[in-house]
Amino acid sequence: MFKLSDEILQALQDATPTGFDQVSERRWVSEPRNAIRRIIEFQALKGAYYSARWGFSVDFVPRLRSGRLSWKRSLKSADFDLTIDPIDIEGAATDWCSFPFDVKIRDARKTVDDVKRVASLDLASIDTINDLLDLFKRRSEMKFRRFGLANYIQTDIAWGLSQLAAGEVVEGSDRIARFCEQFEIDPNSAILTKARAEALQAMGNGNA
Repeated sequence: MFKLSDEILQALQDATPTGFDQVSERRWVSEPRNAIRRIIEFQALKGAYYSARWGFSVDFVPRLRSGRLSWKRSLKSADFDLTIDPIDIEGAATDWCSFPFDVKIRDARKTVDDVKRVASLDLASIDTINDLLDLFKRRSEMKFRRFGLANYIQTDIAWGLSQLAAGEVVEGSDRIARFCEQFEIDPNSAILTKARAEALQAMGNGNA
């Protein structure tokens, strides 16, 4: 892993919208609103490149790692349930969202400006669980040159639990069942049972 200069790291900080807390050197997370946290991150790629991605983490959705579900409802543990990665559309890292570790600061600042403009629009467009469901649907209908929704492990559990929260109980339950079958998760596990209950509670509280 190459070490980015302090000047470049400060430039990355400038890409972050207002109201985000830095949780690691290249990741920032917001406090939840309607159970949704927003994330922006500059991920490390092969070839000593860094590239921006952003998206959403839902507090009542557990994450799957190494075959086990766990909670991710804090600033530090928040993780992507829905990822917006420009490389998925572009097919490769491009200058507007990516840069090499030895990038010149003027070029880094141009990338940062472009990322902030695009990411801020996407992140600000999602306020409720219903908004997030609309985004899942729109992205499921898009054509990608790299990864689509089906390539992301969190898709069905996050989409399904969000459907429960929005009152789409049959559709959400079916999607969660597919997730459990695909990844050999006990559908009656304590953590998934609690996740369902919290999603339904969100519906009852009008937080969708």
